[in-house]
Amino acid sequence: QLDITKEDSILNLISWIKKEFGKIDYLVNNAGLGTKGNRTDINIHNAVLEVNVFGTINFTETMLKNDMINKSGKIILLGSMMGNLNYLNSSQLKSKFKNAKTVQELLDLTNNFKISFKNKTTDKDGWCINSYTVSKMVVNTYARVLSLRNEIEINDISVYAAHPGWVKTDMTGPEAPLSVEEGVVNEIFLIELPDGINPKYQGKYFDNCKVSSFE
Repeated sequence: QLDITKEDSILNLISWIKKEFGKIDYLVNNAGLGTKGNRTDINIHNAVLEVNVFGTINFTETMLKNDMINKSGKIILLGSMMGNLNYLNSSQLKSKFKNAKTVQELLDLTNNFKISFKNKTTDKDGWCINSYTVSKMVVNTYARVLSLRNEIEINDISVYAAHPGWVKTDMTGPEAPLSVEEGVVNEIFLIELPDGINPKYQGKYFDNCKVSSFE
């Protein structure tokens, strides 16, 4: 059992993995919260960002810090087509996402969004008001940022962001066209790619088993 928003839970999982397996080959970050429409409740807004951005990034970074992924392993981040940068209303914000090179830059962007949401200035500041959409912009971008890291290259770890499609879940509702089984096809495709970094694919966003764009 894992709660990626709680440090003790992360460390307990790491301890268990070390005891049972030593390390893992593939990490698929599937934890996430969503919202229906443009929910403006500050507590819901913060919860989505806490799981989808801060939790996902901290969990991944903690796994790497503890050397939990085998050489030539993979990190697959569940991104989304909802994280398209064209939902932003500011060319300056789009540029910051496109040019980000560090985790801190992504965390700073997320915190700036939180401030805009709290101050009810998202439109003026160029943000989309939907917290899920912004969170997936960060996750989609995190794959590229992570792929630039020296320890990722040294350990030959592949990093991808993957859009599962619009899948029938408790979060999306019954009107979604894809079954859960169909929703894992893109991720399994990435898992089954040859191990080791492929420069053509590294850090890229995948939709329907192909390199795509979220810009």
